[in-house]
Amino acid sequence: MRKVLQSCALLFAATLAAEPRAFLEKHCFECHDAETKKGGLDLTALRYDAAKPEKWVLLHDAVAAGEMPPAKRKSRPDPAERAAFVAELGGRLTTDSTRVVTLTLSTFSVVPHVPGVKNETHGLTHHGNEPDKIAELRRIEEAQLRVFGEMLAAFRDTRETGGNLLDRTQVLYGSCLGNANSHSNQNLPLILAGGGFRHGQQLSFDTVNNKPLANLYVSMLQGLGVEADKFATSTGTLRGLRS
Repeated sequence: MRKVLQSCALLFAATLAAEPRAFLEKHCFECHDAETKKGGLDLTALRYDAAKPEKWVLLHDAVAAGEMPPAKRKSRPDPAERAAFVAELGGRLTTDSTRVVTLTLSTFSVVPHVPGVKNETHGLTHHGNEPDKIAELRRIEEAQLRVFGEMLAAFRDTRETGGNLLDRTQVLYGSCLGNANSHSNQNLPLILAGGGFRHGQQLSFDTVNNKPLANLYVSMLQGLGVEADKFATSTGTLRGLRS
């Protein structure tokens, strides 16, 4: 079973290894070529070596966090390139090139290419209950969910023997904060798709005495066939995920 759980920085390394120069030349070579070498990094000489992936991992983290290319640069990955990444992700799962994938969306110093959005995401999350800021933040989150839905649809439409890719892939989408405006990490909004779980429902738990997020991870691990009854601060599994 293919697995979408926690961190795997090597996915983007593999993505860039397949067709690295177009992305790097467009967004990164200006600051990281043999002559400039900003931060001591020459990307023009970088070759992917599965045995030595460290620089690719650092590159992945910087791109995923929105730190590379920096916010002050006009040339930044646009929505089409993001969509291409999602398509690449699906392709690598389909071909079993990787079994664990993480994609992080940075909110710092990022003004998304979304109609009606003029401010950077992180500032909007601290909206202070101002209607205009909430409206912009809503546009950003709706755009993210549309792309997420497109990815799930692509997985669903990818047929495999006895089912489809989505049936065999656990996809967890969400945030580490329940309310970014107050930095509350309670009542996290999470979507769990695929993986043979029971879907088409909303599961709500005690809003004061929350169930640990780690309980969900235990349920997911068991769904992958991992014999685990404990993960970090878990107190068991999460009810309602199985028929």
